[in-house]
Amino acid sequence: MNSVDKKIENKQLVEKFPWLRPFDFFGNEIENYDYSFTILDEIPEGWKIAFGELLAEDIQKVLDEQNIDDFKVLQIKEKYGELRLYHNSAPKEIDKIIHAYSTASANICFHCGKPDVTQSKGYWIWTCCTQCFNKLPMAQHRKYEDEFGDNEYEPMQDEYYYSMFSEKGTIHCSENISEYTTKIRKRYEERMK
Repeated sequence: MNSVDKKIENKQLVEKFPWLRPFDFFGNEIENYDYSFTILDEIPEGWKIAFGELLAEDIQKVLDEQNIDDFKVLQIKEKYGELRLYHNSAPKEIDKIIHAYSTASANICFHCGKPDVTQSKGYWIWTCCTQCFNKLPMAQHRKYEDEFGDNEYEPMQDEYYYSMFSEKGTIHCSENISEYTTKIRKRYEERMK
């Protein structure tokens, strides 16, 4: 995609999801913003393909329902093999969406977006399918099995777990996120047709 097409696509994204417009380090709008990038460009390409717009649609739905217009994404990136999205503040419904996609990202190839792949077992945590791994320069010196183990298939979790602290002690909780993992798999299947 050439830079003009990319800017047109990004402008359409920002018009649909205004919070995708990037901000400077202090949270101010960037002067003379030319749509050459959006916040979604901060995440690995495979995750962007697999669920970038799905994440944006789900967040925007909550923002619209609750009439929130000051939501800002401060940073979005990969960390420890998972999506990390930091924001100024949002209701718990948005945090649930972010945790759902973060949990799912742990088993999505960050190069091509293929779901249900395993994470590396080495010193660096990342998720990659065998086809993408074999295209990497490191594949000349290592085998996929050395880095990822015996199984390429490792399903996305349909739940994420967290702990809450209260006066009565620690409460261990879980959230069902199967609606998100189902959407990701369906999108992948449609793309492969």
